[in-house]
Amino acid sequence: MTANFRQYLVGWGQADRSTGDLEYYRSGLAQPQFNGVVRVRSLDLIDQAVATARVRLADVPWWWWVGPDSPAGTSAALVARGAVRFGVLPLMTRPLDHVADLEGPSPGLSIEAPRRAAGL
Repeated sequence: MTANFRQYLVGWGQADRSTGDLEYYRSGLAQPQFNGVVRVRSLDLIDQAVATARVRLADVPWWWWVGPDSPAGTSAALVARGAVRFGVLPLMTRPLDHVADLEGPSPGLSIEAPRRAAGL
């Protein structure tokens, strides 16, 4: 799943991208989700990776995604080199080898149809 997410993000890298030891993408758009690093393969390369990312992603907003397939300690290594933790996104998965036996919606689930575009 994380490999699929990385592939999706790297697809934004029309201006520049790499899938080597440092996987990054640069669209050139002025939004951080369209420019960033998705993985460094080894923390032995972290100083070089940070320097490369700063050069390759200069002049556009960007961020560094740290996921479950990143080397252990990546977040701490980045913070030690001046990064600021932006947030946490939950990663949810579901086994695909069987269908869940659901009798109805989950307790507390509410579904509403928006009445106007402003409701979206």
